[in-house]
Amino acid sequence: TMFAVVAVAPAALVAVVATISLNQGLDQWFSERTRTMVEASRLVARSYMLEHAQVLRDDIIWVATELEQARGTFGEDREKFQRILTALAITRSLPFTSLISRDGDTLMRAQINVQGTPPQIPDGLTAGVEVGQPTLINPGSTNLVGAVVKLRGYEDTFLFVARPVDPEVLEFMRLTDENITEYRDYESNRLVFQITFTIMYVGLALVLLLAALWIGIALANRFVDPIRNLMIASSRVSDGDLDVQVPVQEGRGDLRDLSNRFNTMTQQLKTQRLALMQASETNEKRRQFTEAVVEGVSAGIVGLDAFGAVTLVNARAAEMVGSDEIALVGQQIGEVIPALAPIIDRARSSRRGQIRDQIEIGSGPDYRTYQVQLTREGTMAESKGYVVTLDDITDLLSAQRTGAWADVARRIAHEIKNPLTPIQLSAERLRRRYASKLADDFEVFDKCINTIIRQVGDIGRMV
Repeated sequence: TMFAVVAVAPAALVAVVATISLNQGLDQWFSERTRTMVEASRLVARSYMLEHAQVLRDDIIWVATELEQARGTFGEDREKFQRILTALAITRSLPFTSLISRDGDTLMRAQINVQGTPPQIPDGLTAGVEVGQPTLINPGSTNLVGAVVKLRGYEDTFLFVARPVDPEVLEFMRLTDENITEYRDYESNRLVFQITFTIMYVGLALVLLLAALWIGIALANRFVDPIRNLMIASSRVSDGDLDVQVPVQEGRGDLRDLSNRFNTMTQQLKTQRLALMQASETNEKRRQFTEAVVEGVSAGIVGLDAFGAVTLVNARAAEMVGSDEIALVGQQIGEVIPALAPIIDRARSSRRGQIRDQIEIGSGPDYRTYQVQLTREGTMAESKGYVVTLDDITDLLSAQRTGAWADVARRIAHEIKNPLTPIQLSAERLRRRYASKLADDFEVFDKCINTIIRQVGDIGRMV
């Protein structure tokens, strides 16, 4: 109520003073003296135009009279007639002078060098034009005043003339007509003006009243806004928007300190969230890199949790057990590869957390031997999981066995081949020494010696 009274009292006082001032001003504005001055301005402008029109009327009558006397030349010598027309137009200062037909077509034009293009002949200009009675043409949208008259002694031929008028005079006449029209409108709407001003001042009073109420509400909101801002900001923070900031009021006070601390808290939360997101992104990149490396190695790699369940397996390990990578995830390693169960138990009780061993998987033609490397993550009391590496060494063991047997064969061949040379040399020596002494049995003796030498050679070639 206090605000309303304070607002309405000045408005009412201003309304009374303004109403009195308005009535006095309107009385002076629409007085007889002012009305006479406005109408006189129009009369001055019209007098100037009437005088100009009278001069133009006299000029066109004089030119028409001269041309009527030279009508014989018009039919005999058109060029001479055009020179006459040009001379008459120059004499009377008529820059745009021409002969036109009843349809408005230009028959002949005075040859005068003037700036601008000749004016267009209005449609129906010659209708109602009589001999010796000029018809004046208003400027319209141009600054030219024109006139047309029918020539006596010519067949449907008219004289058209136009003369420029000072543009400022035409503009002055236009403004004068507009001002007089506007003045008359204002005079007829005097009561409307008074009602309008009354409504305006009533509206002003209402505006002042509303302004007073608004000021009161604004003063109240000044104490409530900080709390409302904190409520809205805390709601946005709960929705995950950490960019929100509470406006801090100038000066001192508990609400200002609370707003500053709230803004500091949101900034710290935003910084921590960005750090977590960056760390998560880094871990994701490392995980993708590790998976790429794991997929690229030739050995089978299996990741286990602390309870022995499969968490990661590459394509090579899945191929070793004849299963799919997705199907293996979540299964117990003891069920997938039973030979690894004892090694897992040994790793759980091992202080070092690393176990090396060999296992066999499969049977028959699918029998394979694998070198197992098991590493525990974490301590023996608090294990985080295991990483199992399986290297197929079946071909390596087979190659080692083949190499061992080849070495044994070489040694046996060497031991067999060593006495063959002495045996062959001894047989040949016996042949040379006792061939002459065994004349009766030489054939049998020689056959036996050849058999010994031949068999020694066969055994040497075989070894």
